[in-house]
Amino acid sequence: MNDDRNVTSLLSALETAMRLHGAWLHSVHHGLLCTATQQTPAHDSERASHAFENWIEAFDSHSPLRDQRLFRQFKKGYRALRHAASRMLDRHCAQNSLCARHYDLFARHAERVNRLLCELQLCIVQQAGKHDPLTDVLNRRDMLPMLEQQRDLLLSQGQPGAVCMLDLDYFKQVNDIHGHQAGDTILREVAACISRQLRQHDKLFRYGGEEFLICLPGTDGAQAATIIERIRKHVNLLSFDFGAHPGIRITASWGVAALHSNCSLEQTIDMADAALYAAKRAGRNCLMVADSNGTAAVMQLQAWPLDTSTP
Repeated sequence: MNDDRNVTSLLSALETAMRLHGAWLHSVHHGLLCTATQQTPAHDSERASHAFENWIEAFDSHSPLRDQRLFRQFKKGYRALRHAASRMLDRHCAQNSLCARHYDLFARHAERVNRLLCELQLCIVQQAGKHDPLTDVLNRRDMLPMLEQQRDLLLSQGQPGAVCMLDLDYFKQVNDIHGHQAGDTILREVAACISRQLRQHDKLFRYGGEEFLICLPGTDGAQAATIIERIRKHVNLLSFDFGAHPGIRITASWGVAALHSNCSLEQTIDMADAALYAAKRAGRNCLMVADSNGTAAVMQLQAWPLDTSTP
């Protein structure tokens, strides 16, 4: 999961890239108006496209959207556009004439790339709406449909899955003593810490306030507890300096419940939430696991043994 998820920055970078792409197209058309004795149009267009290609490379390296079919189509379309522009400009330089067939091909590719850029921009905007603006993890708005889809897929394939609810301990005291800006910093850093420890197919949601929900496909309750216990230790290592109060530590209480065909998603989340509050009652900074039989009405809870080794 742990690509850069700052979709706001991605959107800003894409808007800049679209302006650069427009400048490149302008330089190509300007080159078509040049005579052979003027500046080499191919050289001019290459220089204008350099910054845009840098954006493509950066997006391809860091964006969570880089594996989407839309971005792959865009890269393929852009390569075709560059090839068509190169052929058209080379002929123009050599013969000081414009081939209508070459220009029509270039124009079709340019129109397609522009359309794909607009679609990519819309895709990023939609992604931005799915993320919490403070922590940049997925928000609660689209959580249930996404988890329902994941649950149905896992159950249809006979695969296990689990959810974990977590709540930061004594977080209200942090806000009261150190201020809400300090609390926001802690929320961002905790979310980033958890994200770094998750697998690519796991999902982290901000459930509300200082509560988060983690979806762990392909893991049963015991496996999920092992993963969460490792994450718990990493969160415990976080340290914050707030003015005259250095070395502030934060802990969380965690509750895990496995997905079961005889329990709805809402029931599974309720079970994980009950396990979380059992962890609170047990002294906080620990993990509780819902009973593996998946019974929502009567649920036995067990404390997961704390691992005191370093992560």
